[in-house]
Amino acid sequence: MNQGLKGTVFGVSLVLGIALLTLTVMGDQNINTVYCGNYFVGNIGESVVATIDCTAYPDLPVKGWELKVRFDPDVVQAVSVEEGDIFQDHMTFFYGGEIDNANGTIINIYAVDLNKTMITETGSVVKITFTVVGQGDSPLELYDVGVCNDSAYVERVVMNGSISFRPVWDLNEDGMCNLADLQLIAKHWGETY
Repeated sequence: MNQGLKGTVFGVSLVLGIALLTLTVMGDQNINTVYCGNYFVGNIGESVVATIDCTAYPDLPVKGWELKVRFDPDVVQAVSVEEGDIFQDHMTFFYGGEIDNANGTIINIYAVDLNKTMITETGSVVKITFTVVGQGDSPLELYDVGVCNDSAYVERVVMNGSISFRPVWDLNEDGMCNLADLQLIAKHWGETY
């Protein structure tokens, strides 16, 4: 085989390999995802409700879930855990877990749908109310997350969130309220936002 033909065969093989890999990855896009958002607050003592959601697909239906949450207890404290709406209008067994604000964890949060159907849509699995107690960023790390159908755990992806506290007067968000913040005010004095 001449060099030009070898190069063409190699190029075609490479393109076909990439296309096959792309189709394989694209075929896996319908994976259940458990995720939490990012929240920003501006005052000590302010409450924020962090919602943890789950997608569900017809080929990976959901009948139950379990998870644990880790957070920074110097920034936020957990107040309560409530069931979300993913199993709305279904009879469920829900357990709101055990809050440990000293160590920054909530463990053993779970729910199971007691109906004979399974969920194939998106909804919130749990809503956790936190109170801001300090300045900084607290991760909302979801761990030991399980999603199951009526007989086994199913594949899932987990995406963590966070709660960030910056005083409303810390305009440049450097963690300090000082002359630099006043300079920003002076620079934009009289402007309409």
